[in-house]
Amino acid sequence: MSMWDVFGTAGFSPHGMCLADSGIIQLDVMANAGIAAAYFALPVQLVVLSVHRGFGGRRQLIGMLFASFILLCGISHTIDILTLFVPVYRFQVLELIATAVVSIATAFILPLEVVRMARKTKG
Repeated sequence: MSMWDVFGTAGFSPHGMCLADSGIIQLDVMANAGIAAAYFALPVQLVVLSVHRGFGGRRQLIGMLFASFILLCGISHTIDILTLFVPVYRFQVLELIATAVVSIATAFILPLEVVRMARKTKG
């Protein structure tokens, strides 16, 4: 078994095996599904707004970074549901790394753009 076997489940148990109370599992699934649904709807709205308003350049980049970050958060919650039943933890870690990269990029670029916009409105 290679670490790079992303969907490999050998040697792992799903999270649901640790939760003896099926009510907790149901609540966990419902909460994560609700959060994921919102996270999947928000990026669509950001992209529609960006296209409708004709954002270009840096504004479009920031919008796409936010949309990507939010979408990846939705995928994280979906994988949280999946790992209750299927131990795809390596895949989960890869998705979390992708979320971290996009999150850090967004957190780095946004303040630079805010400062640039603040200077533009002053002068």
